[in-house]
Amino acid sequence: RVTLPKWVDLEASPSEVKRWWSVFIETLREHEFTHVDNARAAERTVAVALAALEPATTCGAARRAGDRIATEIAYEYRSRDLAIDRNTRHGRDQLEA
Repeated sequence: RVTLPKWVDLEASPSEVKRWWSVFIETLREHEFTHVDNARAAERTVAVALAALEPATTCGAARRAGDRIATEIAYEYRSRDLAIDRNTRHGRDQLEA
């Protein structure tokens, strides 16, 4: 779920401000949904990796193996999120493009 800012009295603003806001909010939405897509890809990757695990001899061993894999994948995808923000200056470069 993504929560975006809402301009409460936008209609009372000058037309150039409304146009700027429209571009800004759409660019922000696009940027944030890039992160959503990344999270969904991480979720799918975790599911595939967990399904491929060999059966464990104990519940504890299964939990540890699953936790290890999920943590590694989460770290990888978190790194991707950070790179997205770094490469776009948290979406600012997308606005200027």
